[in-house]
Amino acid sequence: MPKWKIYTPDGVQDILFDECYMKRNIEAKLRELFRKNGYFEIETPLLEFFDTFTVDEESTPQESMFKFFDQQGRILVLRPDLTIPVARIAASKLKDAEYPLRISYIGNTFRYNESGGGRQKEFTQAGIELLGEVTPESDAEVISIAINAVRTCGLDDFQIDIGQVGFFKGLMEEAGLCEQDVAQMRMLIDRKDFIGIEEIVGRCDISSDIKKLILDIPRLSGDIDVIAKVRKIVKGRKTLEALDYLENILKILEDYTLNDYVSVDLGMVQSLNYYTGIIFRGFTHGIGFPILSGGRYDNLV
Repeated sequence: MPKWKIYTPDGVQDILFDECYMKRNIEAKLRELFRKNGYFEIETPLLEFFDTFTVDEESTPQESMFKFFDQQGRILVLRPDLTIPVARIAASKLKDAEYPLRISYIGNTFRYNESGGGRQKEFTQAGIELLGEVTPESDAEVISIAINAVRTCGLDDFQIDIGQVGFFKGLMEEAGLCEQDVAQMRMLIDRKDFIGIEEIVGRCDISSDIKKLILDIPRLSGDIDVIAKVRKIVKGRKTLEALDYLENILKILEDYTLNDYVSVDLGMVQSLNYYTGIIFRGFTHGIGFPILSGGRYDNLV
């Protein structure tokens, strides 16, 4: 037998015996957690039309998808994500359902360029979607379930960083930056390129306080006091509303006694075209990429 017939392709793996049992056990515990909180499971097909995932090139780049053609010449993909298929279902089969909708899912997804840092081309994604409710309480609900999901998997030493897309957008509007500068600024902040950030604010007519705040965005992380510090500087309505919304979420999580797991990160600015409000990522020691991520996306459905 040729050697390649006994191996798997790069980025996928066989899961045997004890490891398979543990994986199924974790999935069962997550299903129970989701259902206990009122989230009911759906399944979506492994195959989707390519166009379904073109709503946001930033979060799902074309080159990250496994693409092929069907017999009619239409482009299909192995699903690279489960959130967008849920949005597809909500906009079609569930369009007349009573909102809010609480949906959960567990299934395999497929992406190129995911092998770095130990990530696979095929991996299991578990999650929930709360559709049709825009309140700090609903966002805090999702984050609290995310925290409990990680704990259900046996981890207790982790942190959830929470940002607010509206803060960055409001601050850029307050600074009067053009669309091109905003796009470049977001990229520079995400890379923590302080020299590049300084070059942009240096050529723009911005007040000294706002200029200093923009320069500090990559460092604006910590506990709830970060919000109070920033609120003393900004004056724009959108910026202040975004800060108030984030602060309310943090206070609710404190009421849930989950505040030890969360941290503010106002420099979290990736996927701005996808997310519209709260955005969060989870990290633990020894893993160089987020163990979970999520946020509010009001423009998909």
